[in-house]
Amino acid sequence: MKLAPKNASSHFNIALIDMVQGRLDEADTELRSAIAIRPDYAEAHKQPGHSADAQGSLDPAIEQFREVVRIRPDGSDAHYNLGRALLAKGTMAEAIDHLRRAIAGRPDAPSMMDDLAWILATSPDDAIRPAEGGGEPRRTGCGA
Repeated sequence: MKLAPKNASSHFNIALIDMVQGRLDEADTELRSAIAIRPDYAEAHKQPGHSADAQGSLDPAIEQFREVVRIRPDGSDAHYNLGRALLAKGTMAEAIDHLRRAIAGRPDAPSMMDDLAWILATSPDDAIRPAEGGGEPRRTGCGA
């Protein structure tokens, strides 16, 4: 990049364009450049996490999502992405913890609640599945 070689946002935006155009190697190079310039650039860590997750490379995805959580410990989306990746890997207890943190920050996000409810309701592990009638509080869209 010739226009702003030391601008992390420029590298990130070029990476997004590269991704849309299917130039994933170039996008990865731009994201690495953005992170080298600004190591705390959460969005630049999140994108490789999504790419790795989409390709089924859970360990690199989890590593990137952990970095986003480190940078943004109160970020609901960061916890949600990490929780989903941990769930796919089978790390249930930690996944549940991150999904709960995600919901705490965004109690209006039904998809997050649905994911957690499904895990709790269907887990074959008695330590994860709540006892009959117990578990997460019920929330409804009508304020009841």
